[in-house]
Amino acid sequence: MRTRGAILAAGVVAAVVVALTGCSPTYVPPATLETNQPANVTAELAYIDTYWKTRNVAKYGSLGGTDCVNFTSQALIARGWAMTRDWGHTLTRGRNAYSKAWISSTAFMKYLAAHPELATAVDDAHRGQLAVGDVVQFDYDASGDRDHTGVITRIVGTGDTATIEFAAHSSTGYEYLSVDRNLSMHSSKAAAYYWHLLS
Repeated sequence: MRTRGAILAAGVVAAVVVALTGCSPTYVPPATLETNQPANVTAELAYIDTYWKTRNVAKYGSLGGTDCVNFTSQALIARGWAMTRDWGHTLTRGRNAYSKAWISSTAFMKYLAAHPELATAVDDAHRGQLAVGDVVQFDYDASGDRDHTGVITRIVGTGDTATIEFAAHSSTGYEYLSVDRNLSMHSSKAAAYYWHLLS
C-alpha cells in the first residue's frame, strides 16, 4: 500500500513531467480535440475517424483512387443528410450504383450550388467563415471544375489566416492534411474553395 508521502511524490513527478513536456499525462487522439461540436458534426467526424484509412466497402463500395466524393458523401450521411434523387447511392444484389453528384467533385459542386438551403459557397480568402465539418474542394488547373473534395476536420487559429486541415480519400486516405500543404503539392494555378454547411 502506498503511503500518503509516496502518492504526493508521484503527483509532483507527474506535474513536473507535464510542465517540462507541455503534454498531458494521457494521450488524447487528435479526433477528440474538437470540442463543443453539434451532435451532427460529432457524428460526421466520428465516421471520418473510422474510415479515413480504410473504406466502408461493404456498405458503399470503393472507387479506388477517385473515392473522394464517395467518402465525403458518406460522411454527410453520418452527419444526418438524406439522400435525394440527384445525390445518392444504392446497393442492390451486391452492386453499387451512384448518382453523378455522389461521386464527381464537379457534379457535387453543382448540386450544392443548386441547393442553397444545404450550403453556402466560401472562397479561400474568407476562412473565418468556416467550421469543422464543412466541405473543401480543389481546382488544380484553374479549369473551373473541381478536382478533389474532402471534409474539414480541424481549424487551427482564427479568422481568415487560420490553418484548415481536412480528411479525404485519394489513392491513400488522410485525416488531417493542411489545405495549404495540399495546394503546395500542385501547380501555382491550384485553388481551394469551400462549402459552409447549413444543416
